[in-house]
Amino acid sequence: MKTYLSFFTLILLLLCISPRSSACDCLMKPVTVNADESKYVLIVHVTKTEDEAEGYYKGSKATVSVSEVLKGDVKKGEVLAFKDKDLSNCTFLFEAGKSYLLFAYRQGDKYTVYRCTHSDELV
Repeated sequence: MKTYLSFFTLILLLLCISPRSSACDCLMKPVTVNADESKYVLIVHVTKTEDEAEGYYKGSKATVSVSEVLKGDVKKGEVLAFKDKDLSNCTFLFEAGKSYLLFAYRQGDKYTVYRCTHSDELV
């Protein structure tokens, strides 16, 4: 019985440290704080996506057309490339053909969505 209990405890511990068992855990700030702290606040339409993966984690590179600029120095109609700097279980996932409100920043020649913000699909 002791062997079974030790084995069961080991399995539980392994599940707890596995990246598959961890969830994105965010402390969401009010949307006004997200807007103040973000370099760019945009409404975009995704024209193209390219799936990528890093081990267990999934992500997507996205080409978007800017529908509206709420904050930042981009222009309406401008085409931007979005890519997450590193994939995790908190990576923002895009779908082609959908529109999003994004709180973003620029890293090099690509844009990235801030994690743990109110970025989301517009319905």
